[in-house]
Amino acid sequence: FLITLLVTAVALLASNQNAQKPQPKTSPESFSSKSKGYVLQRDEGEKLANTRGGIIKVSPEVGSQRFSMVIQPLPTGQKIGVHLHERDEEVFFVHKGKGTVILDDKRIPVEEGSVVYIPPGTWHGFESNDDMQLVWLISPPHFVELYRLFFKPEFVTTKEEEERIKRKYGYRAK
Repeated sequence: FLITLLVTAVALLASNQNAQKPQPKTSPESFSSKSKGYVLQRDEGEKLANTRGGIIKVSPEVGSQRFSMVIQPLPTGQKIGVHLHERDEEVFFVHKGKGTVILDDKRIPVEEGSVVYIPPGTWHGFESNDDMQLVWLISPPHFVELYRLFFKPEFVTTKEEEERIKRKYGYRAK
């Protein structure tokens, strides 16, 4: 079920991207030379230094051209603060646990198996009631660069620099 859901989500994200802007002219040969298929097991991928950030499974650094995918733990009582992405679409799959998603001004309960679609410009966040594990995809894939910074222990910056970086990625927090 999870694999079917993820494949469907990726197809929807890709079709939305294709409908929004023309794709660059590339031949199948040039695309395949840039990107190779791969398999990652449960604990494989780019593990972020802060375990709360989880594991980046798919990103431009490992060949994805159109989306990134992250497995993110959200322990009981933890939150993903309310924020928005000006240009990005996201799909969240609640793999484990239960909690609440905030979509604009609505609070909606979610549980294992729930799917949350977030179009660009939508305020959203999560609260965990019971150790959650979220699987999320984002397109286009560039946001994962900022995500790495959020969970990098040695990342220290001025307030001005932090705001400049957030603007670059179209990220706003409430």
